[in-house]
Amino acid sequence: MEGGEGQKLQELLQSTHIRELLPAREIVSAKGSATVAEALELLTKHNVLSMPVWDSTKQQYGGMVDMEDIVSLFLSTLNSESSPQVAEWKFAHVPIGSVINFSHSDVFLPMEGETSIWHLIEQFTRGIHRIAVLDQHGKVVNIVSQSSVVKFLNKHMDKLGAAGLKTLRQINVIEGPLATISKDTKALAALSSLHKEGRVADALALVDGEGKFCGALSDSDLRGLGYEMFARLQLPVSEFVAMQSQRLPLAKYCCSDDTTLAAAIKRMAKHGLHRLWIVDESQKPLGVVTLLGIMKALMLVSHRSFHDWQKKVGAHPPPSAE
Repeated sequence: MEGGEGQKLQELLQSTHIRELLPAREIVSAKGSATVAEALELLTKHNVLSMPVWDSTKQQYGGMVDMEDIVSLFLSTLNSESSPQVAEWKFAHVPIGSVINFSHSDVFLPMEGETSIWHLIEQFTRGIHRIAVLDQHGKVVNIVSQSSVVKFLNKHMDKLGAAGLKTLRQINVIEGPLATISKDTKALAALSSLHKEGRVADALALVDGEGKFCGALSDSDLRGLGYEMFARLQLPVSEFVAMQSQRLPLAKYCCSDDTTLAAAIKRMAKHGLHRLWIVDESQKPLGVVTLLGIMKALMLVSHRSFHDWQKKVGAHPPPSAE
């Protein structure tokens, strides 16, 4: 590889183990026999979006459940019942073990702590959102996500080399076309739309009457929401999102397509963002850069073919746009 570009990043990712991303900790988990209501209480109490589920019969982890699975179940139950109250009751009493991967969007893939970050990112590029880290006894001692990798990389930005100065447009990580919805739409309808779309970025961009970006809805906005969620979901989606979580200034969620890869990683790591929305000069949404897109960019940058890729996107980096 000429000039060593990409090789430094590759060496870092291959020599660092996933156990080094986060210290071992006590992981919140649920028994498969626990109800959805009990699982939601656990998720709320510990302020997490996912957790492993223990299969007492097989004496092993049966998989993981996250808010996307739970929301998918809620919408499915709501659609099958004429009464929202009956739907909520049935939903609340479903065993959480039967909700594992209900959304069909993730698989349970545990890894040992000695696995390299390189291999971890390879799995992330296949659409897996988070990985359970096992100790030598098969116990889950951590859960690492794509965000964990971005925060790690933010401490080693020098390893990106010239690639860090390439724009998001140049490295082709901007996804679209976007699914958008009016900020005045009821939250329940917006959530239903989110789960019906062939969704870019697992989120919906909220727009005002002029089509300007004014927020977003994703399953993570249901953090802390109990099983009696129907009434709150009758709010306009913009009010629902504002009520559910403390928001950063809107500008923090947005950038232009000439923002550099390094600047995007820095922003996502600093604020814990899962995506950056690409907007034009009038603040209308054009596309989105997701953590998955960043994972794919890291594989591309650190691959042996980096030199060919660099020639393709241009040898002279543009100014960085924070």
